[in-house]
Amino acid sequence: MPAFQRDVGYGINQTELVAMLIAEEETFVEGIQNVFERIKGSCSMMILIEDGIIAARDKLGRTPVILGRKKDAWAASSESIAFPNLGYEVDHEIGPGEIVHITAEGVQQLAPPGEKMQICAFLWVYYGYPASVYENINVESCRYRCGAALARKDDTEVDFVSGIPDSGLAHALGYSHERKLPYFRAFVKYTPTWPRSFMPQDQSQRDFIARMKLIPNREMIEGNGWFFVMILSFEAPS
Repeated sequence: MPAFQRDVGYGINQTELVAMLIAEEETFVEGIQNVFERIKGSCSMMILIEDGIIAARDKLGRTPVILGRKKDAWAASSESIAFPNLGYEVDHEIGPGEIVHITAEGVQQLAPPGEKMQICAFLWVYYGYPASVYENINVESCRYRCGAALARKDDTEVDFVSGIPDSGLAHALGYSHERKLPYFRAFVKYTPTWPRSFMPQDQSQRDFIARMKLIPNREMIEGNGWFFVMILSFEAPS
């Protein structure tokens, strides 16, 4: 069995499973709400229909669905960074469990948002794209502030600061600037051919991917007697 099938549950096609649950009900709204009630976990979705797109954010709002707008057009994405180069401006994020119908003329609410929000904090800490904005909070600036907050509580004697790419970089820059320490790239990342290391279900695969794509710059690490702080992202081997 291919590895990608093992990773998603021994050959279960998640898209087909969601489609089957939607088809059990009479309407798209009822079908999507059926998915929200019966699947444990996050399942935001966009469905292309004859006259537009139906977009739905998962029941507790764990993953965003963001609406973009420009003259005579609307768009939906899980990332705000999808919009600027296409000429869209972020209009708003739909709420937890909210369902909307999007056409070129506008957005119609089909189901209102719920009252409870449990958005995933890892969007800002780890797997969100640096230029993205979730709930009006920019990812890069959030990571920078986290690094600065860490520096204010740390008095370790070090010579320079280094971040593990990619998500550890902004944390390290915040730490470096707050403590007025030099920042050096002691590790670089080789991205071609290697996926995000947190995605495989097996820990040994995660370790292998992280080890293969993180390359130490030994000239900066070995034989110089320096002490340095590494701000780790979750790309680092466990």
